[in-house]
Amino acid sequence: MNNDTTRTYVDDDEISTILRHFRPKPGFISTASASKGHEWMKSGSSRGGKNQQKYNRGYTSVQYIAPESNDSDRGKIRLSYLHTHHIMQNNNQSSIPIFLTFEISVNTRLIACSDCNAPTTAMSESIQSQLNKLCNELSTTKDTATTAANTSTLITNKSSPSLFLIASQLLQLLNNNFPTISQLDDDTSKRGESFDKLVSRVANNNTTTTNKEASMHSMIDIQTLLMRCAASGRNRNKVCTPVPVEFNTFSGNDDALSHRIFGASNQLYIHGFRGQQQQMIQQQNDKSEEAKTLLTFLLSLPWTGGSRLVNSSISSSSTSSSTTSSKSKVAKLTININTALGSPSPSFTAHANKYGTITAYHGTKIESTWSIINHGLINLSYHGSLSANGAMLGEGVYLSSSKQVAEYFAQSAAQSPVPALASSFQHECILHLLCLGNVDISDLEPLNSYDITCLPVFEATIIKPSSSTSGEDGLSSTTTTSNKSTSNANPTIQDGKYYVCKDSEYIRLTNLHLTIELRKKTSIWSWITPSSTSLPLIVIVIALLWIMMTR
Repeated sequence: MNNDTTRTYVDDDEISTILRHFRPKPGFISTASASKGHEWMKSGSSRGGKNQQKYNRGYTSVQYIAPESNDSDRGKIRLSYLHTHHIMQNNNQSSIPIFLTFEISVNTRLIACSDCNAPTTAMSESIQSQLNKLCNELSTTKDTATTAANTSTLITNKSSPSLFLIASQLLQLLNNNFPTISQLDDDTSKRGESFDKLVSRVANNNTTTTNKEASMHSMIDIQTLLMRCAASGRNRNKVCTPVPVEFNTFSGNDDALSHRIFGASNQLYIHGFRGQQQQMIQQQNDKSEEAKTLLTFLLSLPWTGGSRLVNSSISSSSTSSSTTSSKSKVAKLTININTALGSPSPSFTAHANKYGTITAYHGTKIESTWSIINHGLINLSYHGSLSANGAMLGEGVYLSSSKQVAEYFAQSAAQSPVPALASSFQHECILHLLCLGNVDISDLEPLNSYDITCLPVFEATIIKPSSSTSGEDGLSSTTTTSNKSTSNANPTIQDGKYYVCKDSEYIRLTNLHLTIELRKKTSIWSWITPSSTSLPLIVIVIALLWIMMTR
């Protein structure tokens, strides 16, 4: 068979479909359909008389992994899954998180548990062995038309199970028939797993970084900051997503979610997930368990371990003058998230091969950054309250060829912050991020004495627009069916330095550039200092007051 790279395979469209459906979406896209389509993300049952829900499982992400060589292999679908095993000891509930990775071969439709990360090696091996048996049973019940011996054949047999069906049945299997947990040592059974050991376990299982635990700590600092900012924004009920399913109270009260996130993030640092304060905490309680729930959730996100800080791009620009260095401190961080997203979809690759790709930038407000880094840039043209700058060039996601232009939009968005945003910055994570940006904090005053601003700019790879800039080459606004992945239309239009991409599938985030700036608050009392410049001014003010009083 001729290896025509422009040939459209049936499974290419399947891959794009499964990525669009199974990737978690923010609630404002479609709350009803999202809850219906992701019922496997939570389960609950009342325990005791406290009406507490027990959440013990969760699908976390789906990625496409392209083959390493240009042969007949069509790659894999990778599913991440978090299972929480609950332990009841002396009427206290503790949890043991188990991080799982499954891979589905696009060619053979065979399923395998490629990784199981549990507290002990024996426990990991036992669970993985049981899961692989279940996956093998699930795979062998399918009439797979494409086999390992005939992988070059196009998948056109209608009896072949779809990737969508296989992924759905895998998740249903995990929800209903998760293997029995055993091989827990006595200490883990009685006390659960400490915060620092949990972080160390996940960090050491990650092979993409060198300084594993330090890198993981930094990512948790960034995640904590972004989630706290999202929880304090004007539209926090819409953009503060994803969050642990335990935090979704569904009460319609925006403040309830914010309080849980703020409280859990505070407890997370009090309990010392870095290990330095762990000895101070002797007893598990409801607050510490909620903090552990947050930590487990953060560790389960795909970009926690897959992302990396680009050290060559980390800089600081604290003012050099000794009289003003304590008044302004700036840290600039760059977070590479490209490697954490898996491979581009076949649809993206097909458009990239035809039109080429370019680098573009998108500036936004810090409250929206958490949703974007987890869900990608999304067309908000139909969501008036979330679309800040209108749609002058038509509907779609707006980006710029200039990083400076994107920075301007980020600065503009930060001009009128909500009052609650200031409280999200009053946290230890800010100090760690300043140190990460090589900022000297030895002379730093309490954080509440500074006006703190965070400016996020996303860097992305998009499809290069055609020579025409009038917009007729863009995708039709009505093109929402699954066949859009095989459309030959260019999804990007251009007007000067601005790009408009109507379909977020063709925007691939690569970096987050984050600027954190602290400026000393000014007040009238700052003038009353025993300096040579302020003393004459004080004398003049006192003289004027005396004249007014004696007239």
